[in-house]
Amino acid sequence: MTSKLPRFSDAELKPTRDFLQDVSKILGKVQQVFVPADNHDWQKGLCLMPQGLATQPLTPQRLVLDMRAGELQTENQRWDLTMTTAQQLFAELSLWTLAQKGGQAPAAPDFSTSEPQFNLKHSQQLATVLDFVHTTFQAIGSGLAGGLVSPVLLYPHHFDVSLVWFFARSTAQVAAGFSTGDEMVSEPYFYVTASPEPAGFGSQVLPNGHWQTAGWHGAVLPYATVVASALSTEVVTQFITDLFHVAAKPN
Repeated sequence: MTSKLPRFSDAELKPTRDFLQDVSKILGKVQQVFVPADNHDWQKGLCLMPQGLATQPLTPQRLVLDMRAGELQTENQRWDLTMTTAQQLFAELSLWTLAQKGGQAPAAPDFSTSEPQFNLKHSQQLATVLDFVHTTFQAIGSGLAGGLVSPVLLYPHHFDVSLVWFFARSTAQVAAGFSTGDEMVSEPYFYVTASPEPAGFGSQVLPNGHWQTAGWHGAVLPYATVVASALSTEVVTQFITDLFHVAAKPN
């Protein structure tokens, strides 16, 4: 028996993924008009939900990116993602923000797409993966004792999900994340990094993963390995928690 997580190639996912990242960048910029700055920059992260992504509470309504229905939603308006560009969405949400926030407009993000590139099937697949990541990371975070645990958020700039543990309430931290792929690792992957990296952290044996050394240093668990397992949640949880406890272990 194998995982029920979807299988996809980076090449087929990329157009929809890039478009959704642009939409998430818009939501992030709008959110920063409403949400006060946080010492950890948590005001830049979007919330995850089973249907996709959402801003943190704004007015107090929030903007919802429903990746299963293929819509961007406010309480009173819907945008069909197959019929619009990221630039058009930004223009309309800028007007919405101005109306809600009394003259404050969001900063323009850097876009990587210029036309609708939305495939509903691929979007729904990605929503399933993000929901799995969110549920798994939430459970890991709730099991950490001591220190400060971040909320599980998606950061639009890299379109990755993050969970950070500031163990013992120090500046030292260990972070788990999920990326749909980037310039350094083209395939979707889970990762763990530590800052500062304690002695021996990078020499740990990774039965299901490998150490990334080009561009950045951290432990990588390929999404393909997780999909191939009948125990997807357990594989991800063990990979992350083992390294979290190595990083937090007193020298």
